[in-house]
Amino acid sequence: MRFRRIVLVVLSVFFACLGSERVADTATSVGRWMTVTAYCSCSKCCGRHAVGYFASGEKAYWGGVAADWRLLPPGTKVEIEGFVGAFQVEDTGRVIKGSRLDIWMRTHREAKEFGCQKLWVARNCE
Repeated sequence: MRFRRIVLVVLSVFFACLGSERVADTATSVGRWMTVTAYCSCSKCCGRHAVGYFASGEKAYWGGVAADWRLLPPGTKVEIEGFVGAFQVEDTGRVIKGSRLDIWMRTHREAKEFGCQKLWVARNCE
């Protein structure tokens, strides 16, 4: 019982750090497993009013992702397992809640082929 209580405290501290605006001063990054999907700017992915812009106002570009802004605020840079380079949170969506991330892709075919994956996502602590 005591071990279980210690584990719960450690996990709650860990997840509290993930949701905070502050980034650690060290070069290490804090991350978590997230459900990662992909989308493009077409009407199938974004609805009939799709215009090719992120919710932040930026024109859609490779490297932009959608996230729950309560967990990862706009402008947050993240690294995604299996990808080279950093991605930046620029978008959000009605189904992007909690530990979900949506990567913008150039074509609907690329987005569909990516599917839904469980990947390690870490804040980029540059």
